[in-house]
Amino acid sequence: MIYLKMIKLIDSIEIIYFIMKPSILKALLMLNLGLLPSLSWSETDANLAPQRGQGITDLSRDLYQPLGILFHGFKINPRIESENQWKDNIYSTQNNSRSDFVFHLKPNLEIKSQWNRHRLNLSISTDAMFYSTYHREDKQNTFLDLFGKYDILKRSFLFGRFYYKDIREDRGTPDSQTRFLAAHPLENETIGGIIGYNHFWNRFELTATYEGQHIDYIDGLDGVGLPLVNPNHERSRLVHAADLRLAYQLFSNYQAYLKGGYNRVDYDNIFVSQNNLDRSSDGYTLFSGIKIDLGSKLTADGYVGYLSQNYYSTRLKDIQGITGGLLFQWMPSSLTTVKLGVNRLVNETTQDRLSGFFSTAVTTNIDHELKRNILLNFHAGYTDNDYRGLLAINRQEDNYNVGFNVKYLFNRNLYLKASYDYDGRAVNRYSDFGAGSDYDINNFLLTIGGQL
Repeated sequence: MIYLKMIKLIDSIEIIYFIMKPSILKALLMLNLGLLPSLSWSETDANLAPQRGQGITDLSRDLYQPLGILFHGFKINPRIESENQWKDNIYSTQNNSRSDFVFHLKPNLEIKSQWNRHRLNLSISTDAMFYSTYHREDKQNTFLDLFGKYDILKRSFLFGRFYYKDIREDRGTPDSQTRFLAAHPLENETIGGIIGYNHFWNRFELTATYEGQHIDYIDGLDGVGLPLVNPNHERSRLVHAADLRLAYQLFSNYQAYLKGGYNRVDYDNIFVSQNNLDRSSDGYTLFSGIKIDLGSKLTADGYVGYLSQNYYSTRLKDIQGITGGLLFQWMPSSLTTVKLGVNRLVNETTQDRLSGFFSTAVTTNIDHELKRNILLNFHAGYTDNDYRGLLAINRQEDNYNVGFNVKYLFNRNLYLKASYDYDGRAVNRYSDFGAGSDYDINNFLLTIGGQL
């Protein structure tokens, strides 16, 4: 089993290793020995001021900015991180929690075009996790993102995105029907794409997008290798979403807009485990908003509207209500960035007699540059998940997250990061499968990274 995991890991990072092997190890050695030449101030980036929409972490950091590898009009940035984590509740349980040390190996590759017109970017990353004691929890998450932009006119372009992810589900997920029965964390694969068109004329802006996504949930096995009684594949589904946004430039820094969208969710199978229930649905959203852009100091995008999700089965209750959101970024000084996010939308659930849930999330993120090579971060979030269904008392979740980290840049190729994160959840009732209980999780992480 360990051999198969290592083979899969090697396959997923082969291209990253190919690029990094002859160069990054040599670079790190030379840096430690002090053999790399230093740059004078005249050779560093001249423009260090934040640009429109940028935060502290987006700025070029002169001597600490990785140079990348230029290759036929593309810039290649390989990175690899070795991370050590201590987690005090690996199963997300309320009682009898189990703790463990987890080693992460996280290679990443970014390729970005350097053209004057059009754009093509590729990002590939993986996170291989190896548990010190509970080896059955070993897992690997893989991500791929490909983005392209084709300029038609000066203010008109086509864009598209293809993405793929292969992840292992957290043991505390409420929809997991096999929380502790599965020998290993359950796997799901997502493959999707987005295509869109953006056009400006005079003060108007029109954006049309379509997204298709398929999520494939893989059935799990028990401790002796037999299929689990409750099949995970019943949760697999295909999602279509189309949106149209029309905006009008009121003033130079203020834009008002209307946006409407339609979605359709088609489940691959009926839920035999729930008396042949079909969970497919369709719905729409309609909202208006305003976008404010005052340059590098302040940007904001707020909207409010109405949504409705209608389920094909009469055994599921339709969901309607107010939707809205806010994205806010403020730089009180040239060294600090404050971000605030609010979002309210409907999510899917596969718990028996529940249709879905309204998720209202509030997040904040603060970045501060203590020195050019010392970056501080604080983040916190709260999410209220209000489940809707035909139960006398539907599930209600309160989710909390808070954390901070310190990142120290030795030079442009090597950095160290220390982090702490807390995750907590309080619920009024457990799911029908016994999953999704209250929990508290503390994470301590130490990361060393190398990049080009």
